[in-house]
Amino acid sequence: MVNLSHLSQDPPSLPPPSPRDLWNWCAEVGLGDVEHGGLENLGYQVGDKITDLNSDVVKEAGFKPLDWQHVLQAESKYRKCIKAKCALLL
Repeated sequence: MVNLSHLSQDPPSLPPPSPRDLWNWCAEVGLGDVEHGGLENLGYQVGDKITDLNSDVVKEAGFKPLDWQHVLQAESKYRKCIKAKCALLL
């Protein structure tokens, strides 16, 4: 598990519309096992803001650069959809 004690303990920056577990969320946004594992290592909860994580933290969580880009793209789509109150995520 990656040590994120230096990060704020604030609640997620964008609460999900309903409780979601990480496996289901990853499936909904098109992320696989590799991305799920890295997000789990970060302690990610659906709705957490991840765009400002520094590259060392991301790398320590086990992400390769392109895997991380996939996560950021999926998370961005999710945020836009939530803000627009989409019924479907993709």
